[in-house]
Amino acid sequence: MYKIEETIKKLNISSLTELQKKFFEEFKKDPSSNYLLISPTGGGKTAIAEILMLANSGKSVYVSPLRALAQQENDKLSKFRNTVLMIGDVYVDEPEELQFDILVTTYEKFDSVIRRNYQWLEDVNLVIVDEIHNLKDKQRGQSIESLLEYCLETGKQIIAMSATIGNPEEIANWLNAKII
Repeated sequence: MYKIEETIKKLNISSLTELQKKFFEEFKKDPSSNYLLISPTGGGKTAIAEILMLANSGKSVYVSPLRALAQQENDKLSKFRNTVLMIGDVYVDEPEELQFDILVTTYEKFDSVIRRNYQWLEDVNLVIVDEIHNLKDKQRGQSIESLLEYCLETGKQIIAMSATIGNPEEIANWLNAKII
């Protein structure tokens, strides 16, 4: 399902951070678990997400708090795989018939997508949720919680990431995730 080593070579990554080494060691043992990645900014969380999405033989979704961050990730990932950027100010023709390997979106847009229950959602097997600490945000937390509940109910693998989460054990328990 995941071609990790092949993808790392393809990306010309010569060395991994300690977080990345630890994650991929654990991931090799249990590639179907949910994971909560906690590391300071610059620790390599986003690179882990990118490697996983590019190594995934199925469809992936990258969910970001910011449209600019989503645009940046889409620009990076589109060099290697078929991506679709779906954010508030980018109109997607016929969203019910999207063809992609990786969907890059924001919390609110993905919440809207799952409420429409498009057929292609069945083909998504990996959802990356960046900046999961935004769960505590009064305005955005509900969208994040909704999309995570959707993933749990439909069996989508979740990789959640944060540099500043305050309650990792509680979140990991809810997501049935391993903390790295």
